[in-house]
Amino acid sequence: MPGFLIDMKSFMCTTGEIKEAVEMISGGKCHLKNNKLHRIDGPAIEYVDGSGEWWYEGQQVKCCSSQEEFERYLKLRAFW
Repeated sequence: MPGFLIDMKSFMCTTGEIKEAVEMISGGKCHLKNNKLHRIDGPAIEYVDGSGEWWYEGQQVKCCSSQEEFERYLKLRAFW
């Protein structure tokens, strides 16, 4: 993960999963679930320049460069 950690907010969901939002000195943000990069409502890594990386349960989804592509990926994944 790029940059250095300056703030981490942890919270437990109703499902018992631990989710974290990490803010970096660079201004970027990372989103984790159970200590793995993960986010379904946006990129798990958000860079200062507005770009991002989509991750699902600790695995980078390299075929996606937008939220719309990532949502299509999640729908297709449901059939695997």
